Amino acid sequence: MPELPEVETLRQDLAKEVVHQVMSKLVVKEPESTTVPQCARRMLDNAVSSVVVVHGGTLAGIVTKTDLCGFYAVSGGEKERVRERMTPRPVTSTASRPLRDAASIMLSNRISKIPIVNDRLEGIITLSDIIVLNRALNPDAWTDESEAVMIKGREFRPFEMPSIKIGDVMTRDPVTTSGEAYLREAARSMMTHHVGALPVLAEGGALEGIVTKTDVTKAVASMA
Repeated sequence: MPELPEVETLRQDLAKEVVHQVMSKLVVKEPESTTVPQCARRMLDNAVSSVVVVHGGTLAGIVTKTDLCGFYAVSGGEKERVRERMTPRPVTSTASRPLRDAASIMLSNRISKIPIVNDRLEGIITLSDIIVLNRALNPDAWTDESEAVMIKGREFRPFEMPSIKIGDVMTRDPVTTSGEAYLREAARSMMTHHVGALPVLAEGGALEGIVTKTDVTKAVASMA
């Protein structure tokens, strides 16, 4: 099927964000004797989401932010509240904006998760959503213009791709937390629901902030 210019433009825009967020030239290696807080600090200092663990120069394993989140969910204790670690007043968007805007917002703000609001929280869109859509926009996946691509349970045809809105791709009614919740509870929630961030809601339901696995990683680093 011939490439649609508008689709290719959108695919290139999304690809820029994917490459920026996912590709890393730096591989951080640590010996098995490295403590968990030290490992967390190395991730933060080098702006990476994983550390390769080596034993005598041989690969022994890998530690990720998800592993650190799981560690904190068990060992974090009830000291820190979500409010102490969350990002207040996070960058947001609306469901009616073009999907391309989400990629641009992520790229310009160096973030991978955007709460979607309209007075109240409506959803969240993440880099993972962008990656899935970028694959769907690959023309090699189409046989003709009438073939539909499934995105978040909805059918889209190639010529419809440029009109996709953030609301078509975002996760609606995401798992949330409160600023007064213990950070350990938020870490547990992330692990249970397999998400990398939780919007933080005030008592009246307004968006107050966002807490991520990176924030939990910072808490682990402070345990040293």
